[in-house]
Amino acid sequence: MDACEATRQAVLVRTLFAELADAGVRHLFVAPGSRSTPLVQAAYELAARQPPVWQMWPVLDERAAAFAALGASRAGQLSAVICTSGSAVGHLLPACIEAKESGCTVVFVAANRPARLVGLGAPQTIDQYRAMGYFARHLEVGRCPDEPRSAKVAGQIHASLFSGQPLFIDVHLDTPLALAGGDAMPVEPRDPDDAPTYDTGPMVRPGARSRVLIVAGPLPADQAREVGPVFASAGIHWQVLAEATSNLRPYLPPSAPLHFESWLRDPAARASVVPDRVVRLGEWPVSKGLQLLLEDCALAQVPCTVVWPGRHSNPLGQRGVQMKSATPASALARYARSSPSPASRPWIDTMAALDASVARRCAEVLESPAAASNEPGLLHAFLAALPAATPVQIANSMPIRHLEAFWPRGATAVLGFSRGVNGIDGTLATAWGRAIALDRPCWVVLGDAALLHDATSLSLLRRRPDLRVLCFDNGGGAIFDGLPAAQHVDPAVHRTFFTQPHGLDLVAVARAFGLTAEVLPGPKAAATLADWARTGQGPQVVVAKTDAQAARAVWGAWTGG
Repeated sequence: MDACEATRQAVLVRTLFAELADAGVRHLFVAPGSRSTPLVQAAYELAARQPPVWQMWPVLDERAAAFAALGASRAGQLSAVICTSGSAVGHLLPACIEAKESGCTVVFVAANRPARLVGLGAPQTIDQYRAMGYFARHLEVGRCPDEPRSAKVAGQIHASLFSGQPLFIDVHLDTPLALAGGDAMPVEPRDPDDAPTYDTGPMVRPGARSRVLIVAGPLPADQAREVGPVFASAGIHWQVLAEATSNLRPYLPPSAPLHFESWLRDPAARASVVPDRVVRLGEWPVSKGLQLLLEDCALAQVPCTVVWPGRHSNPLGQRGVQMKSATPASALARYARSSPSPASRPWIDTMAALDASVARRCAEVLESPAAASNEPGLLHAFLAALPAATPVQIANSMPIRHLEAFWPRGATAVLGFSRGVNGIDGTLATAWGRAIALDRPCWVVLGDAALLHDATSLSLLRRRPDLRVLCFDNGGGAIFDGLPAAQHVDPAVHRTFFTQPHGLDLVAVARAFGLTAEVLPGPKAAATLADWARTGQGPQVVVAKTDAQAARAVWGAWTGG
């Protein structure tokens, strides 16, 4: 490549990162590689400014870097990943899928070989342009000699931001892999009023005697802060069933139902509380009880409105669904302005009575020795002891279900989650990225399978000692013991291919990565865990050895089944 081409390439790369900075990227997670050298140089030039444009974080593996960027973006700090070419790009896909399905923008910047070498068998060269497939917007730069065109780059970046989608940027780079002198192309000014908005029209207000049920599933904390105050102005025709992961419970009245996951499993109870209209807020619920109620409402053709998460979210094909509301808080406020309906009071009282009955049973269950030494009691004690508004990343599988079922009234943990595709992949890396963005003490709660699935990300936690881990070790994927597969396959096959007992010492695993780790002492496990949660003392990794069969028995006692 001659000097002119080297200068052109340097301008291209600097222009790209100037646009990313202008778009609001604040964290860059960098996986090592040779082809991506110019990308890292251009990014570092901006990081070295005073004040720095963004922070850069080295991460050994691309998959962990991608999940870290997802965690930071979900916490409100738009983030990007830089990686090299070839198979490295494939490791970005799991986090990209989660970002797409949870309506979160993350920017993936991948170096590539020159376009003339793609498809010719050149080493470390693949056709990367559509590597993320359906799950991201794609932008290719450096293929044509007349690039960069600042307006094109800026337009794609900002379209991704406004649509809440991941953006994959495929950057073709030639040798020498070092930036020549020069500056970025000037960034063309844009009118902020040109930003697209997404709203399908006015929400239908309820009638004077309507019983309106708000079903709140997983909702990012920033959205909860916008929506929460609206509930204070609601008339008595409202009822809110908000999961813990909605982050809305601190805004609800003390009498709000918390135990609906149990009583909604009873068909007669569900039939007694079917509303005139449903408003769905947040992701599709974790709660099986809420899912069953929504299914009943769909069969009864109860109109349903979705005011978040700004993507297609209508698994049941319900009537009256509204997609992509740009302002969930203002949409809900329209309901709050409706006239209160005294006719809805008996309906609300029915739910209160059902919830009170389960609350008494829940208290009895939590006092049992089996609960106290296993996930339900330990998680209840942990959440009750945490300081106000402590960020907690909760893993999928059983932890998120136990948290929902045994959430203590008055707990205020601010929950992070990955409910786009509900997977356990990247849990530790996502929590690390979230902790970076929030820059305060955080916890991540997960099971043994999720920890082992993301074990290499334990190395990241050494850089963030105020991110602490609570791991429930029941010896394998215990969630599968309660799924249909357990009833339909040979027990040995089920144990080998579904629960997959690992037989590993998780304390030793954590210590191998340089972290402090301990097993909770059996007889005093709940009290010790509560003390560590309240004071911030104890090891960085806390392993709670639990009994999967005992935990299932507690679950059965709580559900009444």
